[in-house]
Amino acid sequence: MRTTPLIPAAITLAIAPFAFCDPPLLPHTRFIDHLSDLGHLPLFFFLSLTVLRALERRSRPVRAAAALCLTLACAVAIEWIQQFLPNRNVSATDIANSTIGSILALLWFLPARRQPFAAAVVSGLLLLFSITPLATLVADHLLARRAFPLLFDFERGGEMQRVSGSARCRIVGGHAAHGEHSLQLQLDTRQYSGVSFRYFPQDWRRMSALLLEVDNPQPQPVTVHVRIHDQRHDADGMRYQDRFNRTLALAPGRNAIRLPLADVRHGPKNRKLDLGQVAGIGLFVMREPRPLTLYLDHLRLE
Repeated sequence: MRTTPLIPAAITLAIAPFAFCDPPLLPHTRFIDHLSDLGHLPLFFFLSLTVLRALERRSRPVRAAAALCLTLACAVAIEWIQQFLPNRNVSATDIANSTIGSILALLWFLPARRQPFAAAVVSGLLLLFSITPLATLVADHLLARRAFPLLFDFERGGEMQRVSGSARCRIVGGHAAHGEHSLQLQLDTRQYSGVSFRYFPQDWRRMSALLLEVDNPQPQPVTVHVRIHDQRHDADGMRYQDRFNRTLALAPGRNAIRLPLADVRHGPKNRKLDLGQVAGIGLFVMREPRPLTLYLDHLRLE
């Protein structure tokens, strides 16, 4: 008896919005983003199953080739389209999860003779590969909460998940104010070159100051700009006047920086920054005449 492709097709359509759209009732967090990435796996599992059911009268090689080719074509096309959409970007992880979903469908619904143990082992390895980024994120989140009021000390590679920016950033040995490692920033000559820190514990209301150490190996002072913003700033267009901004002159050698949170709270021009929802810290240089290197370490609250 021929099975219908309508059920897996309906499930595919039901899952699609969760894989490609931000959930409207949930906050936009990196955890939700990773769950959305994982949504590509069941989506393309059921898409491939739909193809296998629709081509049930065809040979096994034809069905397998059709399912895989359609999966890859759709996954690549979707990622290509997303580069033209606001707040979306091309993701190799999405393509990998889409492909894994298709392979899982082939493992369980196409084999000429059932080999459940082998299929289970391969499926387990593929699923482990898919969930590793999410598991790493959860582990980093728990470690960050445990370390608070320490925000970053760059003794763990997992902290780099919460570091981004136009500067080339990497953890290196030496130049450390605490522990054995620091964050090396290789800054260039573009208008803005710097680093951003996010996804740390956001409630700073019981703290009095943000402290960090910056090592300047240049023989001359370097002017840097520090910015701190809250979640409302992200939602209201990220205007310069709607956050805390401070310009600092770094002397050659080690610089200990202390930013009172009372100043941070009064940073926005027309309101007070919400110290219960601090969302990001940035440090950058502007229009430097030549590339330069700085080392950051021991970002913490007191």
